[in-house]
Amino acid sequence: MSEARDKCRAATLGAPAVRASKMVEWNGTKFEIRSPSFLDSRRIANASVVGLGKKAKTDNVKALAHALIASVYVPGTDERVYEAADVDAMESRTAEDFVGFFARAVGEVNAATTAESAEKNSESAQTEEP
Repeated sequence: MSEARDKCRAATLGAPAVRASKMVEWNGTKFEIRSPSFLDSRRIANASVVGLGKKAKTDNVKALAHALIASVYVPGTDERVYEAADVDAMESRTAEDFVGFFARAVGEVNAATTAESAEKNSESAQTEEP
């Protein structure tokens, strides 16, 4: 391996993960909402499939619950607030409850991440030299 390659790998794979986040408050308690990693997204997708074979389909409510498990943190820590055992309880809530509130916050973080990435990519494409 070349020194240049090692430097590139250290600057990317060796660097801390970059995750967009925002603070929200529900019932007087603060929560940190983070964009899910690619691994989290795969886990959300896998946990959301119901049925087998040709009858398999995605359960959007399960997907939402698993997205919250992957995205809602105790502020300033790596501790997730929810776990798989909470899925049934989350599924019984409404869009007006904390599930809907956090789902909107996750959507905002992901939308901001997507818009920010597109803007950065656009700027770097304009400044790159051939």
